[in-house]
Amino acid sequence: MDCGCSPSDARRFADYRFYLCTDRHLMTTATVEESVEQAISGGATIVQLREKELSSREFLDTALSVKAVCDAHGV
Repeated sequence: MDCGCSPSDARRFADYRFYLCTDRHLMTTATVEESVEQAISGGATIVQLREKELSSREFLDTALSVKAVCDAHGV
């Protein structure tokens, strides 16, 4: 969300109607990125990347990929 406000103000204006929390063990897609894309297409307005079993490097790589998907959809 680009409201031209500080991060703390942006949280106040966030749209929490459909909040996705990723879980590799429950998803039916091949990748987390594909799962996020489908959720956003279905109306997700916020995405939380939850990956407890990845190394720091794997988490960062996944987070950057998920961020690119979110940015492409304005989420």
